[in-house]
Amino acid sequence: MNKSSQGKITRISGPVIYATGLIGPQKNHVVNVGYEELLGEIVQIRGEIAIIQVYEDTSGIGINEPVIDLKRPLTIQLGPGLISTVFDGIQRPLDLLNTDFIPRGAKLEPLSSTKKWDFVPNPKTKVGTELKGGEVLGTVQETTLISHKILVPPNVNGTLKEVTQGGKYSIREPIALLDDGTELYLSHEWPVRQPRPFSKRLPLTTPFLTGQRILDYLFPLAGGGAAMIPGGFGTGKTVLERTLAKFSSTDIMVLTLCGERGNEIADALSSFMELEDPRTKRPMIERTCIIANTSNMPVAAREASIYAGVTMAEYYRDMGYRCSVLADSTSRWAEALREISGRLGEIPGEEGFPSYLPKLIGQFYERAGLTETLSGDKGSVTIIGAVSPMGGDFSEPVTQYSLRFTSTLWGLETELARARHYPAISWKISYSGSIREITNYMEEQYSNWIETRGKIQKILQEEEELERIVRLIGKDTLSETQNGLLLTADIIKEGFLQQSAISETDAYCPFEKTDLMARTIIRAHEAIQGHLHNKSITVEQLYDKTPLIEELKRLKEFSVFEINDYYINLETHIDEEIARGIAL
Repeated sequence: MNKSSQGKITRISGPVIYATGLIGPQKNHVVNVGYEELLGEIVQIRGEIAIIQVYEDTSGIGINEPVIDLKRPLTIQLGPGLISTVFDGIQRPLDLLNTDFIPRGAKLEPLSSTKKWDFVPNPKTKVGTELKGGEVLGTVQETTLISHKILVPPNVNGTLKEVTQGGKYSIREPIALLDDGTELYLSHEWPVRQPRPFSKRLPLTTPFLTGQRILDYLFPLAGGGAAMIPGGFGTGKTVLERTLAKFSSTDIMVLTLCGERGNEIADALSSFMELEDPRTKRPMIERTCIIANTSNMPVAAREASIYAGVTMAEYYRDMGYRCSVLADSTSRWAEALREISGRLGEIPGEEGFPSYLPKLIGQFYERAGLTETLSGDKGSVTIIGAVSPMGGDFSEPVTQYSLRFTSTLWGLETELARARHYPAISWKISYSGSIREITNYMEEQYSNWIETRGKIQKILQEEEELERIVRLIGKDTLSETQNGLLLTADIIKEGFLQQSAISETDAYCPFEKTDLMARTIIRAHEAIQGHLHNKSITVEQLYDKTPLIEELKRLKEFSVFEINDYYINLETHIDEEIARGIAL
């Protein structure tokens, strides 16, 4: 290392180090700190003083120890081997440590340099070809489920001088050579804070399906969009995230666990390793990248983990895959920013968070999108950020700032969670900003989706107003049709919005079944309201003398074919059951 890039420590404040003597330091350059060469990043420059956040515990570091500027930004290595590996926030593979805690200064290869991969060259890539960043050199079968495309790094261009004929190579062995002497490998590095380039951003048109009826039907998210899941302690975020990881319509899932309790993350990882992909019947881990930073890990590494996760997703997006980033939780990430900001002596914003927190949250969520890649493929990154507001207070800054940059809100409600209603998504506060984008696609596939969805939401809204009246002046003041609407709202909540996370038949609901269930419930509601209006039966008689209410609540237990038969004969069936009930 050039001696001119070496300085020394002058002050230590937790993970924040002050150093002087560095020549030409630049913000976001990474450095080695102290005799143990701990990894850090320059976050501020004040005259001759470089202020560094260290990604490891700084206990025992002393004044005048060396600081070496590596003259590059914080990067991660991208290549085969990312999937199925658990990394920490600065891409150290945790399975190689063989210890309960990460030793300080541990130097680990992000990707194995000895493992050989079977590389198959792209037949279109021949000597003399003009290569541009993002083009495909060939493929490697990374897992049973994922064919890993080897890409020319986005910032590299040139004429292909040599290319291998294929075979087994490690990430350290060159597979191609450009005319300017640049060697290309199975992997390359990329700065985590710099979005990877693409040809153009495309409009969002298709839904990001999750298999959860309330999300897919009432509050859908477009593939390539951004959503947030705010919820207090015990509202079911972890279970919902596991469900989304397992059932959502995505090719690659990047799970970023940021700042949660160590035992909680250990349990989540343990259970996740056992998950089976419902589409392929293969282990879920074969299409999943995991970044885990527990609450007792260094705070600065927690701040970096979010960027590492989205960079991995962008890398697989550039191969033409549909990728998802599940960040749990952005609140812990923001708390890490607050701690570092405080140690830097910056003027605090609301609740002590740095004043630039909205900008950073926006930059994170804006990396979502559907794009045309540099190689001409289509790829997407969908970002879902969990927020853990203190005391379930949605007015706190992280939740409010996240609302600005996400198109969809899936709000978890404590009262629903206490009532064992899963998922505890509140239909009162949740919303979707993707309706307009996906309407054409949904109406082509499922006619009358907008109309049926609107009717369900109207029933739930009217039920809330009627419940207010009941609390004020009693239920006796309601008409039979109004009581019938309360009855339908109860059916919707118990039989449609509520799902079981452990049921083999109900944990995942294909959209075809979801749509058919919704149309059946609305059709039954309209038929029953007609009978109530004509006073041919009362709500009490419907409960006591007909099986209709229980049948509608149990639709989720039926197959699509059984629901379809029930739907076709619904009016006749309702008329017969009501006539039989009156006769009794």
